[in-house]
Amino acid sequence: IDDIINNKFSSITPPELRDVANRFSNLYQRVIKPELLKILDILKKLKIDFDIFYTLYKEALKGIRKENESLNDFFKQIFFDQIIGTKWEDWIKQTPLNNKINWQEEKIKWEEFTDENDPALDILSTLLLQFLLRKNPSPARLRRIWETTQEFFKNIHENLDRDLGIPEWRKKRLVWEVDYTDKIKETGEELEGNGLKFWAQPNEDKTKIKVYLISSIEDFIERFGNEDLLEKISKKEDKIDIDKNSFKNFEIPLKRYFEDKNKGEGETLITLTKADKLDVHSYKPYSLITDISPINYQVIIPAEYLPKFIDKVLEKYNKEFKYVYGKLPIHIGIIVANYKKPLYVNLKALRKIRRDVKNTEKLWINEDAGKFCQLQKEKLSYATTEEKINNTEDYYALYFNNLDEKDYNFYIKPKNNWKYWISTIKEDTTQNNECINLKFSDEVKIIPNTFDFEFMDANTRRNDIYYDENKNYKRALRLKSNRPYELEVYWSKFKVFHKLFKDKTNKAKMHKLVSLFYEKLQDYDSKYNPLLASAIINILELKKNKDAKKYISQIFDLDENASNFQQELINKLNEEKLKLFIDMFEFWHTALKEV
Repeated sequence: IDDIINNKFSSITPPELRDVANRFSNLYQRVIKPELLKILDILKKLKIDFDIFYTLYKEALKGIRKENESLNDFFKQIFFDQIIGTKWEDWIKQTPLNNKINWQEEKIKWEEFTDENDPALDILSTLLLQFLLRKNPSPARLRRIWETTQEFFKNIHENLDRDLGIPEWRKKRLVWEVDYTDKIKETGEELEGNGLKFWAQPNEDKTKIKVYLISSIEDFIERFGNEDLLEKISKKEDKIDIDKNSFKNFEIPLKRYFEDKNKGEGETLITLTKADKLDVHSYKPYSLITDISPINYQVIIPAEYLPKFIDKVLEKYNKEFKYVYGKLPIHIGIIVANYKKPLYVNLKALRKIRRDVKNTEKLWINEDAGKFCQLQKEKLSYATTEEKINNTEDYYALYFNNLDEKDYNFYIKPKNNWKYWISTIKEDTTQNNECINLKFSDEVKIIPNTFDFEFMDANTRRNDIYYDENKNYKRALRLKSNRPYELEVYWSKFKVFHKLFKDKTNKAKMHKLVSLFYEKLQDYDSKYNPLLASAIINILELKKNKDAKKYISQIFDLDENASNFQQELINKLNEEKLKLFIDMFEFWHTALKEV
């Protein structure tokens, strides 16, 4: 500006233009230049990159000139307009910066910034740059986020039938119609025969009784399906027509069902035969519990399809929310219950396991940088070609913690302990797939995706679902304090446990280990580790069973090829790992009956 005024203005010849130029030059020297120099000096003291400020200032100045506003008006827009009436104002008034602000006139007392080491200077410099650079979400953007999240859950539900992969023949219910007998209660009752369960319900006119198969149709087919039907199922044909001719001749005496006593005893009330009228009804094996919202989706599905459901939800999350992993988390709460248990009890348990969090600050954890980079790399493998071309990752992959003091040092929240270095973290294929701006000795602050479960073997079990706010909302009960588990880290371990014990010949071995772990967890001490390690190796025969050794290494984070594997196991065992093993047992054996 000085160069323009000194060199260009002096060459203006028309008297009327020269007079205007002289008046502007006088105004510039007397008012504008001192104000600009003062601001520039402050910016230098504040250690703000002037090029960044000047670029942003030029854009903002376009609007200011239209209104004949000053630079103080500019700072009012970028500073005061963003904090007045917010938590930022409340926080600033508790800091040293409060005394350097005229709140009534909404002006910064620039003349009072005389000490370069003034803590108020550090706060102001950080906030000025932060407010200059950041773009607050518009109402339209917030609505898109809200609707996109809701659409994510809607898509899960709409495609649930396909994603669970339930064969069509499994979606059938067998219904017989037999002659009326007064031996069956008018309100209906549960019957049992040949190890199968049925529901008998008299018609209103008391002429007929409908008998519904309530056990799995798979169990019925195993006992009474003809060779043709069994062959089609063994070939995994999906569209299989089932009717009366699909079964061999059968005769099933039905007696009253008693859950805990007199099983198989008592009077035969109804006898089902192939000659009885049989209908095959189709039904959906899942049901929505509540309306889908962006923060809640609850559905009932067959327990045996739960592992596939978790896999599909995680896969869809990786595809649609990969760029906000660690910042927009998902929590999967699972209630496994017997169909005979009161529905209202299960619904109460389901509400509790949603883990409604009032203070989300308690959910943040410090994730190991190496592990985080590996997880992030796996998620970004889902990026589409268009996303890769547009470098979408550059606009989303912002994370914060002790990131070697690179990029920006901002306040994430208006609190003294929430000032962090923010960096763009992305994969660098030239450096062994490490993350740019992140050392593997660092930690990254994230909110992890999680899953939790509870088996409702008793109505009071819902009281076990209580999260301790002071422990990152982990379960309060000691034996269940590992839950909820980080989805990306532990779900794969849970599936490894299933591989290890799905062979029924290992069932007795599993029970021996679980009994030992329960016993030692009562008063756990690391002195038990040699005994526990020896038990694991001997019971599972790890010295000759290479697969079992591999699976145990994956579950307990061991080096499978360690020269002294037993010592490796002794060193790595701890209370959390024993609880993990027991939780895997509870999930696969107690809840799902899969091992």
